[in-house]
Amino acid sequence: MQPSLSVLIPTYNRAATLRKVLEGLAEQTMPRDQFEIVLVDDGSTDDTAEAARQFITGSGMPLRYLRQTNRGPAAARNAALAASSGPLVLFLGDDTIPARDFLQQHADYHRRRNHDGRLAVVGYTTWPAGLRPTPFLRFAGEEGPQFDYAHMSPKRPLSYLQFYSSNLSIRRTLLDGLAFPFDESFTLAMWEDTELGYRLMRRGMVLHYHPQAVVYHDHPTTFAAFCRRACQSGRVSRQLPAKHPELESDFLNAGQLRRIRRLTRPFGGLVPLVDFLDARLRLPLPKLLYRLLLKTCYARGATAGRQPPAIATLEADRNLADTSCSE
Repeated sequence: MQPSLSVLIPTYNRAATLRKVLEGLAEQTMPRDQFEIVLVDDGSTDDTAEAARQFITGSGMPLRYLRQTNRGPAAARNAALAASSGPLVLFLGDDTIPARDFLQQHADYHRRRNHDGRLAVVGYTTWPAGLRPTPFLRFAGEEGPQFDYAHMSPKRPLSYLQFYSSNLSIRRTLLDGLAFPFDESFTLAMWEDTELGYRLMRRGMVLHYHPQAVVYHDHPTTFAAFCRRACQSGRVSRQLPAKHPELESDFLNAGQLRRIRRLTRPFGGLVPLVDFLDARLRLPLPKLLYRLLLKTCYARGATAGRQPPAIATLEADRNLADTSCSE
């Protein structure tokens, strides 16, 4: 029997967290025969394959495990999509643990509201109860640096900038005709979903927010690491207006970025202090200060004049340390 929903998960070297995600899927209120799981291992070097095997053996869940050479999350999602069969596609992260009714919430929302097939749904991502997020992590998860939920309303359509592929569902028909839905030239885990969201909106997609579709983001980080990621994000962001010149007005131009970099350079030395106050003392700092320092790092990356690093050096987040992100 064909499943009504396909859960697509790209993963890379997160076996321990992936186990929690898969366990969450095994406990869903949606009947198991109504959904499938397609997991694409993007060249992991840890025991991800063993974690998948143990889950299949222990749970009896309909999980399909695929492995590819390390090519980035965009390529992994494309591979998962090609291997899936459900008319409703749900993208989930390998570090976002679903609440028990997560799949049912997405499916019910589409059944109630998606009458013309053009609707995409982004759910709510928050921190696990046991994580004890620092003040900065609470800010990042709500105010825009990572997720922008504080400015999202279930009552109005969202921007393509809020097309978050770690908790998002869409009808497969909206992706018809796209040989490679996710642009695989985005090898980092950033902006590849934004770029797809923009192209889909040009095809008529409408993005809505459903806060009852909850996942728990089990990925603690530090302010310093997030600043390094902001620098990488700045570098990769220039690919969007390069591919879609009409988006130039949505992003700061090179001149503006260089001015920000020059004017805010003295503030760069505050990053270690803010990191200490946040992680050790858990002292809430002004949102303006967080934004200023992150914008400084973003501008530094966007004006670095270099291409994104090779896939093997991604994230750790695969490895966010990079000489262009320090001055």
